[in-house]
Amino acid sequence: MARLGLPRSAPGWFTVIFATLMIARQAVAFVDTQPVMDELNIRDENSVRAFALLLVLVNSYDFIGALEDNWAIYWFSLISRFFAAALFYWLGGGWDNFVPIELASAFVLAGCMWWSSRGDA
Repeated sequence: MARLGLPRSAPGWFTVIFATLMIARQAVAFVDTQPVMDELNIRDENSVRAFALLLVLVNSYDFIGALEDNWAIYWFSLISRFFAAALFYWLGGGWDNFVPIELASAFVLAGCMWWSSRGDA
């Protein structure tokens, strides 16, 4: 089992920072559901809370992977962000508000992965 510690690479640092911000944002959304309900045009508070909980779980997985400097998790996160952007775009409505966030985070993560991998050559 890998040991947890401070990230040792650029994608690790990005993932720790991004996951921390997303977990904090979802904690707020879990308590105060109205802004998310308005943004996504959702009428059920429990749906917002379920969505927030799922995002906390996914970002916790990324966070732990970053503390392990696990490149498999970085790749999984990168591919997942592109799939999420496509899904949110397809769903439309308020969901398409997440597309720029998913794409931007995917490109930053890819850049961090590239930056860290070029020292290995």
